[in-house]
Amino acid sequence: MNDKNTNSFTPKTKSGKKRGGQKGRTGTSLTFNSTPDSVVLKPVAECEICHKNLQDTPVGSVSIHQVVDVELKVATTEYHIEHKNCNCGHYHSGANLVAPVQYGPSLKAIAVELNQVQCLPAKRTAEFLQQKFDLTISPATILSYANATSNRLRTWEDMEKQDLLKEHTF
Repeated sequence: MNDKNTNSFTPKTKSGKKRGGQKGRTGTSLTFNSTPDSVVLKPVAECEICHKNLQDTPVGSVSIHQVVDVELKVATTEYHIEHKNCNCGHYHSGANLVAPVQYGPSLKAIAVELNQVQCLPAKRTAEFLQQKFDLTISPATILSYANATSNRLRTWEDMEKQDLLKEHTF
């Protein structure tokens, strides 16, 4: 009995090809990074069969392998901002930071990417950032980041349109 609510399983039909890459296919593979972020030595301490201590045994050879991974972590940067008064009477600050603690441009970009490009609702985006990074950002804040990004892009778009209209290539 097969109705709409039952998952139906259709087995794959055999194509007649062997498993894996086919003849004539151009393969690709990762290339070594000449400047890895870290190097870890993996010593052999004992024999896996007889459990003899091998720490003083000379190394026969060393092979090099690299693992390419993404490190997702929160980074906090503390700024010590200079404030100065000029002889002309103007006050100057070394940075344009508003709040004592605020989210940075990379986090805002990730939130907008998830919400606007990957189509993750603002509430789910906030939940993701909470679960993965322990950051509490409201859905409304995420939408404000998206609006600010849209406004910056609109300004850029308007300038580009004006530049194109000035050119006589149309």
